[in-house]
Amino acid sequence: MRDGDTIVIDPGARTLSLEVPAEEIARRMAGWRAPASVAQVRPGSVHDKYIRLVSSAHYGCVL
Repeated sequence: MRDGDTIVIDPGARTLSLEVPAEEIARRMAGWRAPASVAQVRPGSVHDKYIRLVSSAHYGCVL
C-alpha cells in the first residue's frame, strides 16, 4: 500500500480491498525486498520482549 491508494472497507462483507490494478501490484511485488532480519534486535530490549511474548493478531496480539 502506498500514499494515494484507495482502500475499500466493507464491514458487512467483512472485507478490505486495495483498489490497485493487478499490473501495478505485480510491479510493486517485483521490487519488494524482505525487511532486515529480526536478529538485529538488542537482547533484553522492549522490542525483544515484544517479539518473544506477543501472540498472533488472530488472538488479539495480547502479551
